[in-house]
Amino acid sequence: MAEKQIVTENLTVTINGKLAEASRFDGTNGPIFENLIVIPSKDQYTSPTRIIVKAGHQLAQLNSMVEVKASIRSRYWKNNKSGKVQYTPELWLSE
Repeated sequence: MAEKQIVTENLTVTINGKLAEASRFDGTNGPIFENLIVIPSKDQYTSPTRIIVKAGHQLAQLNSMVEVKASIRSRYWKNNKSGKVQYTPELWLSE
């Protein structure tokens, strides 16, 4: 049996929901927007899912419905106190 390899360029997901918030941060290479998308719950007993998609711009007007493709990326950082290396998964707008 052939061994499967994960190709990072193909780790994408389509997200449909309402743009609830957009926060701007000044990054090293320009502004970064954290766009909070709320996905409706499947029934009245389940909480809606909230997902942050990062991009170089606000995805749409607040409270409007959006459909975006996002790629899953991992950010590497090191904890200054413990020295432990961390890998944080993030969703970024696919260009």
